[in-house]
Formats: sequence, structure tokens, C-alpha cells
Amino acid sequence: MNGEKTGGKPDLFKLFLERFHQLIRLGGRAGILMPAGLYALEGATGIRRMLFGHARVEAMYSFENAFQRFFPGVDSRTKFLALTFEKHPVERQSFPAAFMLRDESFLSLPDVDARSVHITSDFIRLTNPRIPIPGRVA
Repeated sequence: MNGEKTGGKPDLFKLFLERFHQLIRLGGRAGILMPAGLYALEGATGIRRMLFGHARVEAMYSFENAFQRFFPGVDSRTKFLALTFEKHPVERQSFPAAFMLRDESFLSLPDVDARSVHITSDFIRLTNPRIPIPGRVA
């Protein structure tokens, strides 16, 4: 963030996500479709640090391209992420998430929130101890 190296290879999704964050105003929102590496790759630690520390994540849904449903000609094992966030520093994160989805109709279900897991700051701290989140005791 702000010229700091985020580690790992410069995957384009990391550069685009950082640029989106830079371009939107405080209180502005973004919705982005990107590779699912954001939550899985060690090289994305820096961009996760930026996201969880300087934005309020609204939702994170991961889809797989099973049977090339979404992207014909792209490997069916490819996973991608629908992410929405607001540029706003937060004390704590809490957002709905779902993984390994194969059908976009999941998003239009009346109780999509109840069918999602909720990712919290405490969970992020437990699973990513190198990501400082506001309110964390060092």
C-alpha cells in the first residue's frame, strides 16, 4: 500500500485491488470480481492487510468455474471471488462469506446471509496472525 511491497509475485489482481482502494473516496464503495487468491495466497498478505485494516468488507463470495459455467474456455478448476467493500477504517470486521459456490443464483436467495459464514476480526487474527487489524493487542 502506498508504494510498500506487499510480498510475492505482482499478481495483477493485487495491483487492481490496491488501485481501486486508492481511487475511491472515503466512504466510497467498490465491487470487484477477481481471482480467489486474495484469501488463499501467502503473497497476498499485504493486500489483505490493506483491505482488512483500511476498508469495511461488506461481502466475499468465492465461485468455482465448474463445467466452465462462468468463463467458457477457462479451466473448470479456476476459482474467482466477488468482493464488495467500503473505503472506511474500521475497528472490527464482520462480513458474510461463502466458498466453492457453483451457481450465481446463491446470491439471489432470500436468506443468503443465513446461508453464509460470518468472517470476523477475531477469526482473521487467529488464521492470519501477521495481519494487524485495528484493536489488536500486539
